[in-house]
Amino acid sequence: MIVCRVAITAADDYLERRGAHRAAHLERIVELRQRGFVLGGGPSADGKTAALKNGQVDAADLFTTDPAIKANNFVVLTDPKSNFGAQNVLPLINKAKATDGVKQVLNFISSKLTTDALIELRTKVETNKEDPDQAAQEWLASLSDLPTSTPAKGASLTIGSANFPENVVLADIYAEALKGAGASVKTHLNIGAREKYIAALKDGSIDLLPEYSGALLQYYDKNAKVASATDVYASLQKALPANLIVLDQSAAEDQDAIVVTKGTADKYKLTSIADLANKAS
Repeated sequence: MIVCRVAITAADDYLERRGAHRAAHLERIVELRQRGFVLGGGPSADGKTAALKNGQVDAADLFTTDPAIKANNFVVLTDPKSNFGAQNVLPLINKAKATDGVKQVLNFISSKLTTDALIELRTKVETNKEDPDQAAQEWLASLSDLPTSTPAKGASLTIGSANFPENVVLADIYAEALKGAGASVKTHLNIGAREKYIAALKDGSIDLLPEYSGALLQYYDKNAKVASATDVYASLQKALPANLIVLDQSAAEDQDAIVVTKGTADKYKLTSIADLANKAS
């Protein structure tokens, strides 16, 4: 039997990144415990991966875009029962600022953004200490079909972000893309947690920022139980206040995931969270 000591606080920026979603996440962790997990351990000094690497825990809850997963060849276990709901990246914007040209630009960005791209961006910014705006410009330059017209000409927006690197670089991508499309753009980055930047949207000090579908849905509807990307997106559109809208969601997801070392995965033949629960039963 494998004793699964899952580090449920492995990400030290969890509260800022998930806000109201943390309650639903902890509820799912309890469900996992009831199915056979023994929860314990926790993050070591670096708050993320050392506990998993040195064997203090056998499995850890990390964000899927954490550069440490690829760097350490960790195995992300599949989630066939949707213990963790969808967290697709998408633009949240003041409805009055969502002109056709602005929507065209932001929807194009969403069509190109992937989880792998987020991992690469986080690696540049967090591991290699590259300036987020420079990383954003490099990513945009890598898109061979980036529009060269100016459909957002005449639009004026202030773009905000939460206070963690991934969200900052996403905001920079939105800002640079809109500037290139003719919009007048200002940025107000590193505002803080969701409660603070939603307030900024309400008072008009910002107009747009990158968000995460599941966490935003939980913020506006704490009773929401949907998990799939399609269902979360549909529910979110209904839950938002009348003055805010979300545009197209990207394929990029930054969601919670249970990860193990390759050695643990090979030893116990683990590919899914269900496998982990079965080994603990």
